[in-house]
Amino acid sequence: MSSELIETNRLRQLRHDRTRNSNRVRRQIHALLTNPAKWDLQGRLVEPGYVGLPSWWPFWYDCLLRDVRDLVRTARRLADAEGIALGESE
Repeated sequence: MSSELIETNRLRQLRHDRTRNSNRVRRQIHALLTNPAKWDLQGRLVEPGYVGLPSWWPFWYDCLLRDVRDLVRTARRLADAEGIALGESE
């Protein structure tokens, strides 16, 4: 394989990974904002209209944080690779 083809495939994969990670983060944010709380952080059943963090918040917040970090890393790798592919140097 030529190096140009390898670089094209690498860019394509990085763009795919960035899009996949972005969609994952978007879905998680939507779910966190729309899922109603049934239990509070202390494990007590809550009434409709409850204002506060639900019991599942710490776990899903950590998942969201991990996925946002993955998205940023992928976006940075893509930006670096596209800069190299375009012949830009720092």
